[in-house]
Amino acid sequence: MRENIITINLGKEALVMGSRRPFKTLSFKLPVKMLRGTLIDIETTGRDVSMDEIITLGYVSGDRLIIIQRTSESPQHFYSHISSVIRGLNRPFYAYNMQFEKKFLSKKLHIELRGEDLFRPVKGLAEKRSEKWPKLDELIIVSKKYLGLERIPSKKVPWLWKKYLREGKEEYLGKIIGHNLSDLLKSLWLLIYYNSVGVFRLRRG
Repeated sequence: MRENIITINLGKEALVMGSRRPFKTLSFKLPVKMLRGTLIDIETTGRDVSMDEIITLGYVSGDRLIIIQRTSESPQHFYSHISSVIRGLNRPFYAYNMQFEKKFLSKKLHIELRGEDLFRPVKGLAEKRSEKWPKLDELIIVSKKYLGLERIPSKKVPWLWKKYLREGKEEYLGKIIGHNLSDLLKSLWLLIYYNSVGVFRLRRG
């Protein structure tokens, strides 16, 4: 029998902010709960795994959504911290386009990620229809007009990071965090949908 990955939790939301360097942490309670596994998403300074760096780690585990944002130019302490965090997370992992997370975590942190790629089902459908592979933003659209949420495309994240390092303005980090939060919530919606229609069977880590 297929096991559910998520359950509904209508408990009171809590928001906690930490701001110690060389990283800051955003954490809050969700109205849903992942019973097994962890949803994960990273932000980087580019797509070249040999040259670029990880600057953000976001994940959903249980009923908590956590974003750890690097704030220093040197990655050393940030990498040490998120490496320890990832090794302690529940398995299996879920991510949209997991190959991206896999190659960066393997190269930068020597962590071999295993789990389910939320991109795989829609990629297969697009290929059957001879259509281009969909981006997460194309699957789940959040309206700026009605919800007032700014859409930050992935390709803008490296530019925002460079602006932060050059000018030191927290607003640039805020936009990177906002982008990661948006992608995590969209991926969580997709995971809930997949779970409801039986796309994924729960794997034990």
